[in-house]
Amino acid sequence: MNQTDKDAIHSAIGQTREAIASEDLPKIKSATDQLEQASHAMSKAMYESATAAQVAGNESREHSAAERPDQPQGDDDAIDAEFEVKK
Repeated sequence: MNQTDKDAIHSAIGQTREAIASEDLPKIKSATDQLEQASHAMSKAMYESATAAQVAGNESREHSAAERPDQPQGDDDAIDAEFEVKK
């Protein structure tokens, strides 16, 4: 999330608070609509940032796994273990 997104959400919050204090219903509706739009923009930016970080993390793990040929490759969570059946 960049500074522009932060400024937009803070501005919308301030306008909404002012509108609520004025008790002017059309002004409140307009301010809450602006707050909703700013919130959606912020959510979109956060989602895109998280997705990019996840993709980068996956690429890093795949790259490091490819550098270790002695380690099994794959996405399964299998654990190699020995067991003994007791009667």
